[in-house]
Formats: sequence, structure tokens, C-alpha cells
Amino acid sequence: EDVGGPDDPWTAELFERRVRLCFCAVGMNRRGEIAGANWGSYPSTKGIWMKDMGYTVTPFFALDPELFKKIVLWFIPRSLRHTGDKEFEGFSLGGGINYSICNGLTPVVLAGLYYEATADTRFFEDHPEVLRRCKDLLEELLESRADGPYLFDSVWISDGPSRGDFHTGSNIVAWYSFCASARLCAEVLGEDETSCRYSEIAAKIQQDLKDRCIAEGPRGPQYTEGANRDGSVIFDHDGEE
Repeated sequence: EDVGGPDDPWTAELFERRVRLCFCAVGMNRRGEIAGANWGSYPSTKGIWMKDMGYTVTPFFALDPELFKKIVLWFIPRSLRHTGDKEFEGFSLGGGINYSICNGLTPVVLAGLYYEATADTRFFEDHPEVLRRCKDLLEELLESRADGPYLFDSVWISDGPSRGDFHTGSNIVAWYSFCASARLCAEVLGEDETSCRYSEIAAKIQQDLKDRCIAEGPRGPQYTEGANRDGSVIFDHDGEE
């Protein structure tokens, strides 16, 4: 009767099992540095940039902040796919932030979550490359935007092709990234002008997500899988409207 509630033992056990799987998936080298993960980074297909282990390690921002700092540092130089030099039928050879916004912005998301959980400014002071890289990624994303809604296109999600001109989930990741960076710029870097700029951009993304990526579904208004420039929407991952 209380499935999913605070007193539901099944949900509690499932949560604990998932967290343990996340911990067991992380690999480290003999120097105590993150070396990858066997859940979310196995190169099972040549078409994607298999750095989506961000999903595996995200729980640690609240459960193990010390480990999480190492995870953030691992992603800083590794979140973007480089342009490929080999031809694989049916796969894009492209790289950069628009190849996979979800993966590309992983360091920004992780940095934001870490700061939300810890308010630790010392980590960012000791590692200025973190916020420098986060800002570079956001600026690259902004430069990629075409005229029209304040949304961004992405070739892939993480392990599959995105749907629509503007994939909803990818743009939610973009929205959070600008929100988190606005706070970090203000409270850690003291860059109030950049903070205000990022906050304004986040507000524009949020409004266009509401205007473009929500449609009437079987149970009322719902987020769609993606939206197109012509105003049409895609409801599911298979491209069905």
C-alpha cells in the first residue's frame, strides 16, 4: 500500500542495490585516480562517445563527496567526443558539444551537484580548471545555437540518437548547466556579470522548453521526447508523434 513511500522496504532495498552497483562499477588506478567504469562506458558501438558513465557516478555527489571530487576531475578533459577519422556506415564522424549535449555537459552538471551538496568553494579554488572548463563548454554550446528558439540540437543522447530538432532531455541538461554555473560564477568566482548572463540564458531555455517541448498526451500535458523547428513534437524515442 505504500509502494515508493518512505516506509516501503522494497524501494529501500532497490535503492541500496543500485547504489552498490554504482560503487562496484567505478575503476581506479594505483594512484587512486578514476580510470573509468564498467557500467556506462563500455564501447559496445562505434557510433557513440561512451563517456555516459556520468549516470553511473552521479549518486556520489551526496553519498561520497570525496570520491565525487575525483570523478569531476576525471570528466574535465574527457566529456567531448573528438572528430572521428574512420568511416563507419550510418554513424556521424562529428565531435564537439553538439555530438552529445548530455555527455558534453557532464562536468558542468557534476560540478553543480557537488556544490549544491557541499557548498565547498575550496575544491574549485584548488582546481580552477574545473570552472574554466565548464564555462568553455557553455560558451561552445551558445556558439552552436542557430536563430530561433533558445534550444540546442544534439546528434546523440548518450547511447542512442536524439529525436527531433531539439531533444527535450538534452535541453533540460543545458538548462540545469546554466543554472548551476550561474550560482558557481557568483558564489565561487565572484563574476556577477557572467552569473546574471547565465541566469538569463537559463530562463530563456526554460521558457522555450515549456513552449515547445510540452504537449497534450494520454494523461494530459507531458514533456515530449523532442520538438521540431516547425512546431511539431515527437512523443517517444522511436520517433512516433
